[in-house]
Amino acid sequence: MDGSHNASKVTAATNHDTFAEIDAADLGALIAALPEYAGGGAKFFCSQKAWGLVFARLMSQAGGNSITDLAGEVRKSYLGHEVVVSQVLPAVTTSLTGLPMILFGNLRQAARFGDRRAIRVEILTERYADYDQIGIKATERFDIVASDLGNNTAAGPMVALIGA
Repeated sequence: MDGSHNASKVTAATNHDTFAEIDAADLGALIAALPEYAGGGAKFFCSQKAWGLVFARLMSQAGGNSITDLAGEVRKSYLGHEVVVSQVLPAVTTSLTGLPMILFGNLRQAARFGDRRAIRVEILTERYADYDQIGIKATERFDIVASDLGNNTAAGPMVALIGA
């Protein structure tokens, strides 16, 4: 998210620039920044490191947990929203001041998939004839574009928590 998507940026509380410093209030502000039309199907997007240092930490510190709760399988969700782990998002323990740390929103509304050319399959009979084999080559052309990230005055269907 660059400077033209300021309404889609939520700045974390002062001195919250690492995953270990993010608190429930930061995540609440992120949820609140998402426009209502994008709320259905909204998910958190973060790295595995962020999942452990933010979401797992906050859930394990929450009151009302029993030994059974803590010993059971943890479903990757927070406040009823699924948490999707993506290793292309920041996975560091150092400062992320001014950078997106965690995303929240509806990816189906924020991105578009373009199918430029359907799958094309070719049989290569001559190339491997010396070995009594055939080759099969399949190609496809497509693109995925983040097409709606909002602007300076209106947040889009995906918002980002920025380290402060």
